[in-house]
Amino acid sequence: MAAPTTERELIDAIDTSRSRDAIRSALSSALDRLPSQDRLILKMRFCDEFTVARISQLLRVDQKALYRRLASILQILRRELEQRGVSADEVAAVLKAFGHPVI
Repeated sequence: MAAPTTERELIDAIDTSRSRDAIRSALSSALDRLPSQDRLILKMRFCDEFTVARISQLLRVDQKALYRRLASILQILRRELEQRGVSADEVAAVLKAFGHPVI
Protein backbone atom coordinates (compact mmCIF):
# COMPACT_ATOMS: atom_id res chain seq x y z
CA MET A 1 0.00 0.00 0.00
CA ALA A 2 1.41 3.42 -0.98
CA ALA A 3 1.96 6.11 1.60
CA PRO A 4 -0.75 8.81 1.76
CA THR A 5 0.23 11.81 -0.37
CA THR A 6 -2.59 14.26 0.33
CA GLU A 7 -4.24 15.47 3.50
CA ARG A 8 -7.48 13.68 2.50
CA GLU A 9 -5.61 10.40 1.93
CA LEU A 10 -3.93 10.78 5.32
CA ILE A 11 -7.27 11.39 7.05
CA ASP A 12 -8.81 8.41 5.24
CA ALA A 13 -5.84 6.22 6.26
CA ILE A 14 -6.22 7.26 9.91
CA ASP A 15 -9.99 6.66 9.82
CA THR A 16 -9.46 3.24 8.23
CA SER A 17 -6.86 2.36 10.86
CA ARG A 18 -9.18 3.40 13.70
CA SER A 19 -12.05 1.49 12.10
CA ARG A 20 -9.91 -1.63 11.76
CA ASP A 21 -8.80 -1.34 15.38
CA ALA A 22 -12.42 -1.02 16.54
CA ILE A 23 -13.50 -4.01 14.44
CA ARG A 24 -10.56 -6.12 15.62
CA SER A 25 -11.37 -5.17 19.22
CA ALA A 26 -15.05 -6.11 18.79
CA LEU A 27 -14.10 -9.41 17.16
CA SER A 28 -11.60 -10.18 19.91
CA SER A 29 -14.17 -9.43 22.61
CA ALA A 30 -16.79 -11.58 20.90
CA LEU A 31 -14.33 -14.46 20.57
CA ASP A 32 -13.29 -14.13 24.21
CA ARG A 33 -16.91 -14.69 25.25
CA LEU A 34 -17.02 -18.08 23.54
CA PRO A 35 -16.16 -21.31 25.36
CA SER A 36 -12.58 -22.45 24.76
CA GLN A 37 -13.60 -25.46 22.65
CA ASP A 38 -15.69 -23.22 20.37
CA ARG A 39 -12.66 -20.94 19.88
CA LEU A 40 -10.56 -24.02 19.12
CA ILE A 41 -13.10 -25.18 16.52
CA LEU A 42 -13.01 -21.76 14.84
CA LYS A 43 -9.21 -21.73 14.88
CA MET A 44 -9.00 -25.20 13.39
CA ARG A 45 -11.59 -24.42 10.71
CA PHE A 46 -10.58 -20.92 9.62
CA CYS A 47 -6.95 -20.41 10.64
CA ASP A 48 -5.63 -23.94 10.22
CA GLU A 49 -8.10 -24.54 7.35
CA PHE A 50 -9.05 -28.04 8.52
CA THR A 51 -12.19 -29.60 7.09
CA VAL A 52 -15.10 -30.23 9.39
CA ALA A 53 -14.53 -33.95 8.84
CA ARG A 54 -10.93 -33.63 10.08
CA ILE A 55 -11.93 -31.54 13.09
CA SER A 56 -14.58 -34.09 14.03
CA GLN A 57 -11.93 -36.84 13.90
CA LEU A 58 -9.43 -34.88 15.97
CA LEU A 59 -11.96 -33.80 18.61
CA ARG A 60 -13.83 -37.12 18.48
CA VAL A 61 -17.22 -35.52 17.93
CA ASP A 62 -19.99 -36.42 15.51
CA GLN A 63 -19.45 -34.68 12.17
CA LYS A 64 -23.12 -33.74 11.65
CA ALA A 65 -23.30 -32.32 15.16
CA LEU A 66 -20.10 -30.37 14.50
CA TYR A 67 -21.61 -28.75 11.39
CA ARG A 68 -24.58 -27.61 13.49
CA ARG A 69 -22.29 -26.41 16.27
CA LEU A 70 -20.13 -24.45 13.85
CA ALA A 71 -23.21 -22.77 12.37
CA SER A 72 -24.38 -21.90 15.88
CA ILE A 73 -20.97 -20.46 16.84
CA LEU A 74 -20.93 -18.27 13.73
CA GLN A 75 -24.46 -17.09 14.43
CA ILE A 76 -23.46 -16.14 17.99
CA LEU A 77 -20.43 -14.24 16.70
CA ARG A 78 -22.51 -12.39 14.13
CA ARG A 79 -25.06 -11.38 16.76
CA GLU A 80 -22.32 -10.22 19.17
CA LEU A 81 -20.63 -8.15 16.46
CA GLU A 82 -23.88 -6.63 15.22
CA GLN A 83 -24.68 -5.57 18.79
CA ARG A 84 -21.35 -3.73 18.74
CA GLY A 85 -22.25 -2.07 15.43
CA VAL A 86 -19.94 -4.20 13.28
CA SER A 87 -21.25 -5.79 10.08
CA ALA A 88 -20.13 -9.08 8.56
CA ASP A 89 -18.73 -7.17 5.57
CA GLU A 90 -16.54 -5.04 7.86
CA VAL A 91 -15.14 -8.10 9.61
CA ALA A 92 -14.47 -9.79 6.25
CA ALA A 93 -12.60 -6.70 5.01
CA VAL A 94 -10.40 -6.58 8.12
CA LEU A 95 -9.67 -10.31 8.02
CA LYS A 96 -8.77 -10.06 4.34
CA ALA A 97 -6.51 -7.05 4.97
CA PHE A 98 -4.58 -9.06 7.55
CA GLY A 99 -4.31 -12.13 5.34
CA HIS A 100 -6.78 -14.32 7.21
CA PRO A 101 -9.29 -16.51 5.40
CA VAL A 102 -12.73 -14.95 5.33
CA ILE A 103 -15.38 -16.84 7.24
